Amino acid sequence: MINIQKARLDILNCLFYILSPILSFPLIFFSLIKRTKGSAFLFSLFAGYISYMYVPPYIYDKARHIEFYNDSKYFTLSEFFAYNFQHQPDFLFRLLIYIGSVFGIKVHFVFFFITFISIFLIMKVFFDVIKSYNISAKYSTLIVLLSIFSFSYINIFSGMRYFLALSFLFCGIYYAYIKNIKSYYVYLFLACITHYSLFFFVFILLAMPLLKKFKPKTISFFLILSFLLLLIPPEIIFKSLQMIGLTSSLEAKVLAYLSDDGYKAKMDSFVYYFIRFINVIWIYLLIVVLILRTKLPDNKFIKLLVWSLIFNNVFIAFPVVFDRYALFIKLLVVIFFIIEYIKNEKIIIPLLFLSIFILIALVDFVQLLDGFLSIFNDKQNWWLIYQLYENNFSVDQLK
Repeated sequence: MINIQKARLDILNCLFYILSPILSFPLIFFSLIKRTKGSAFLFSLFAGYISYMYVPPYIYDKARHIEFYNDSKYFTLSEFFAYNFQHQPDFLFRLLIYIGSVFGIKVHFVFFFITFISIFLIMKVFFDVIKSYNISAKYSTLIVLLSIFSFSYINIFSGMRYFLALSFLFCGIYYAYIKNIKSYYVYLFLACITHYSLFFFVFILLAMPLLKKFKPKTISFFLILSFLLLLIPPEIIFKSLQMIGLTSSLEAKVLAYLSDDGYKAKMDSFVYYFIRFINVIWIYLLIVVLILRTKLPDNKFIKLLVWSLIFNNVFIAFPVVFDRYALFIKLLVVIFFIIEYIKNEKIIIPLLFLSIFILIALVDFVQLLDGFLSIFNDKQNWWLIYQLYENNFSVDQLK
């Protein structure tokens, strides 16, 4: 009887979505809480629709994606790869845009597809964890909120490439460390050819057979040591990296973080420090939570989380790198809370982290606000039929 009711709710959601994706959101959210089979799919469709409509400021990454879409239709396939590898070693994200451009698929649909895939892969993992660990339904609202506020919406709706890579990596890690499914190699490969920086986590994964041999006290020592890196000036860390032999490319990037005038100007503002504070405070709290545990569980997934945290803290002096890698750790943390706390009906710590995740998401929403207002203020944007036939924004509309 309950399954029939959930199926009816999914059907009702589909009908509402076909009419108005925006008006369907409250019902989709309710379906997520009720854990209907189609809720993750429909939530991903909703996010895809917002991505489809979102017109970014000209300075945002999505504007560069639109420009590349417009330019790449003149490339042959060999010219595309030659151009791409001049700028970056990965190619999958740009290849999707190139295919859309060559075949005349609207750029909106390309963005819709990328966002849909990114969100769906992650939501699918979260729902599978809930099912596998038989989590009580009374905690559904908490888990749903933790899940959707663990996302980086500025990366979903503007950067796009990095979050797509994260979704592949997240699936790969989950299949490798919890489900023990051999196909995780495919997801890790897709992650690396979407964003090369995620080789960092693949390296940690490959090193885990050695790292898991460390005793809990030794791991706690490294965790505390990585935390203390916050006190070391960036210049000293940079000189240390030079001593171990940076490549010229990496050296240029590290110098850019330390010498960029815009970066230094931001550091003089209260807003910058406030954003930095909420972006890192959950990391510090997580370290405290892990250190205070009486025993580190004999769980290879949690050990991966701890070692990822330790290695990421090496980059704490370089916010751009640190924040990027922290986005992945945040997704791992949601699984950690589900299987270690919520499953055992301990919700205080997950609630504390949820409050911080909400603050971080609000900062993202403020940065995206102009684009969101342009969507919601125009009532025509609320109706799917209008968007499918009339939406034709271009680079000329970017501000």
